[in-house]
Amino acid sequence: MRTCLSLAATKGAVGEFRGRSCIKMKLIAPLAAAFGFAVASGSALAQTTVVTSQAEFQAATTGLLTGNFASVPTPNGGGTWGGYPAPAGLSGYPGLQGVTFNTTNPGGAVNVNTANFYGPTDLGVPYLVDSVYTGTGTDNLTITLPSAQTAFGLDFGTLFSSTTATFGLSNGFSTSVSNTSASANGGGTEFIGFLSTTPFTTITLDVPYGQSWVVQDFAYGAAPGPAPGAGLLGLVALLLGGAMVRARGLSTR
Repeated sequence: MRTCLSLAATKGAVGEFRGRSCIKMKLIAPLAAAFGFAVASGSALAQTTVVTSQAEFQAATTGLLTGNFASVPTPNGGGTWGGYPAPAGLSGYPGLQGVTFNTTNPGGAVNVNTANFYGPTDLGVPYLVDSVYTGTGTDNLTITLPSAQTAFGLDFGTLFSSTTATFGLSNGFSTSVSNTSASANGGGTEFIGFLSTTPFTTITLDVPYGQSWVVQDFAYGAAPGPAPGAGLLGLVALLLGGAMVRARGLSTR
């Protein structure tokens, strides 16, 4: 049942006003639906993808900056270890690409072990590891990028045995993965990468108490693709265009 008069059926001022109101209401309804649908769809346009292939990660990114810990100095003549206590963490050394590494572990420190620190079965390159932990919670690491990025990857592991590692990004994404290698026990590290439509500035790594995280190297850059808002704006434009066409059709009846 119609609740207002059409322009064609109304000659007077009151009728014209009601007729215009009818057209406006028929225009507003699809506009509101378009906006609501677009907003609801916005969260689906923003996502973070996990990749475990370094080749796949490199193929999906541009402008990658890579870093490792070979340039970090060690404090003794034998070059066996380097201690960088929290909260200062590890930063300011060539090759780190402006990335900082910190831990909130009570009494903890971010260390760099030289290659084969624990013997010939240990990693053959310098690597980042936590030490001097006096708490009972998870062993944690916070990696802070110099600016917001949409791609980050690293070769990681645990020091003593295989376990589960949890990663969290500052854009709200988190995931837990099984770590099948242990660097000091004849194992090594494995790669994990994050490709996101929502930029992030920090990455946290947590492993169970007493396992000690290990980071061999890292890379960050851009994951090409439509910006999170691009698809949303296109969707809004498409739906609003349809609403305008419908409104014009109503005004000629």
